[in-house]
Amino acid sequence: MKKLRQYQQEMLDEILEAIPIHKKICCQLSTGGGKTVIFTEMINKLNDKTLILVDSIDLLNQTVDTFSKNGLDIGSLKAVGKLPNNKVVVAMVSTLYNRVKKNINLLDQFKFCVVDECHVWIFNKIFTYLINAKIIGFTATPVRLKRYKIDEDHTALEVMADVYDHIVIGKPISWLIKNAYLVKDENRQLDFDYSGLKTDSSGEFTAESMRKVFQDEKYQKALRYNYEKYCEGKKTMIFTASTETNAIFAELFIDKNVKTYDSVNNNPNERDQVIDWFRNSEDAILINTGCFTKGFDVCDVECIIVARATKSLALWIQIVGRGARTTKKKYKDSVLVIDGGNNINEHGIFSLERDWKKIFSDRKIKTIIEATQECESCGFTFPEVEKFCPNCGEKVPEKENLDIEKELKLFEISGQKIKLLPPKIDINYFIDKGATDYEALKVLQEKWINFLVKSEIKQNDFLFHKNKGTFFKRFDVLLKPFYLEVIKCALLKKGKNVVYKSYCDKILNKSYDKKYGTN
Repeated sequence: MKKLRQYQQEMLDEILEAIPIHKKICCQLSTGGGKTVIFTEMINKLNDKTLILVDSIDLLNQTVDTFSKNGLDIGSLKAVGKLPNNKVVVAMVSTLYNRVKKNINLLDQFKFCVVDECHVWIFNKIFTYLINAKIIGFTATPVRLKRYKIDEDHTALEVMADVYDHIVIGKPISWLIKNAYLVKDENRQLDFDYSGLKTDSSGEFTAESMRKVFQDEKYQKALRYNYEKYCEGKKTMIFTASTETNAIFAELFIDKNVKTYDSVNNNPNERDQVIDWFRNSEDAILINTGCFTKGFDVCDVECIIVARATKSLALWIQIVGRGARTTKKKYKDSVLVIDGGNNINEHGIFSLERDWKKIFSDRKIKTIIEATQECESCGFTFPEVEKFCPNCGEKVPEKENLDIEKELKLFEISGQKIKLLPPKIDINYFIDKGATDYEALKVLQEKWINFLVKSEIKQNDFLFHKNKGTFFKRFDVLLKPFYLEVIKCALLKKGKNVVYKSYCDKILNKSYDKKYGTN
């Protein structure tokens, strides 16, 4: 095994101490800090059946390569074929989910599950099937952009603490730079008028406003000028907001050693060829849209040009992090970051110290906005009405139309079929006791958990309806009115904030664990 650096060993020791105590652990360490190396050694020490979840083929290949270099046995789940029998198995979440829907006991053998880039929520749908496993997620950015509705007037920001019980935080970027594990960021801002940028219902900038700003001829001239002044002859990555902008910028740099890559116009099989070209070309310019923000290990990138704007702190840090790695290939003591989207004013520079523990659980409440969705390909958040991801161009899968009365079977109690009746609470009882709204909701929650535990719904049916979302449709009708009555009651004292979605998730998860004997 590769010997860990001291800060990596310290972080691993803290993770190993937390595993017996917590069910789901989030581990934060900067891009280039060695997350893969740490969880490789962690898995070696745990020495038990472990599943590694990734969301891209690059991360899958990177994980297999790391394990192989360290002499460890690992199997990978392919698009076809059986789940490997290796002690350690790595799988793309989309491939695995298609399998596990057909066999809900497929993952019972695993005692641990490692999630790479766990800030992307698409992994969470697998967790229900990992009834015997501890979940350990790794990310450089334990932060979410997506919001959801909590009542008729407000939305809440999703936070990592909605899913993970505990966070372990590694050394900050500034420390890694000071100790020469990352290179320093030299920052320049492209002077341009960004007032035309507008936000959509998700809080992110609209595709249309970004198109107008970043495809403007004046912007293109400013971009070319900044490249020639600061980046000429250096290995450069340019990050854009759309595949259309990719094509326009390719024309802008047609006289240079340039290639573009995006998920719409490029075949996934071309990816390795493009990366190899970029790795072996000293003066290359690689223009991409949301495709190389993770699992990309070309370390000698000298310039990062961010020719887009984003409200996502995670995306901003991931983009700049592509140039922060050290390299022995040639002398490199810094990475030049040209912010062409007002992102430094929005988020601060890459090396700014951030309070990840606070960000992990800091929920912000805003007035109501439209429903949003998250791209299953790149994790980008955008309005639910959009049919294509504005970030990577991936088409949104069509949603299944559910007939609730047809899909949701009646629960059975004592062998008799009955309609699902909502457990109730008397809000006046809690007012008289001087209780908080949190305490009232806690009692209502326990009543629902006990009710579902007593029901005779089979495990397969429980999982089916949980994953289909039919439980939540019933909750909206039968539980939500009581939830709203409690949180809007001015006579109850205010306690800990309870978010509706997390509240329902906890009812289902605790009911499932208690009913079917999971931990």
